[in-house]
Amino acid sequence: MKGLGMLLLLVAGLMGGIVGRIQLQQRVTGLMEVKSRIHRLRERIRYAAVPMEELFAEFGVVPSTTAAPEFEREEWERCVSEWGESVGLSADDKTVLEGFAQGFGRLDVEGEIRFCEEYQEVFSERLEHAREAVRTKGRVWLTLGVCGGLTVGLLFL
Repeated sequence: MKGLGMLLLLVAGLMGGIVGRIQLQQRVTGLMEVKSRIHRLRERIRYAAVPMEELFAEFGVVPSTTAAPEFEREEWERCVSEWGESVGLSADDKTVLEGFAQGFGRLDVEGEIRFCEEYQEVFSERLEHAREAVRTKGRVWLTLGVCGGLTVGLLFL
């Protein structure tokens, strides 16, 4: 019976470590999605000359014809911020994404393309750091989970 209890504690610790690793991986996935969306926005501006209303709609902002432009900007920024939370970005990543949302749509075509390229580079760097964190901290989470489960199991023996 004690052996089964110890095994269950070990498995519980391992599962805790896996959850920590999954959270790190979720950030990587979110950053990849952000980078992909910014790339898509840039390409649609460059090659299709899509109006801002359609680009905003891609993030879930459907501007009404009676709304003031400032209201549309606020909606755009709110939707981008909420979307950033839903894909698992860290607080720092979310702040950078909000900076992108506040500056997007305020320049001419060439300026918007450069603006998107700059933020793509920023998110590329963040993505590389996040991948490195998964490689290093992910192992730490798994090790801590196993060691924690073993420790608690040995304390109960």
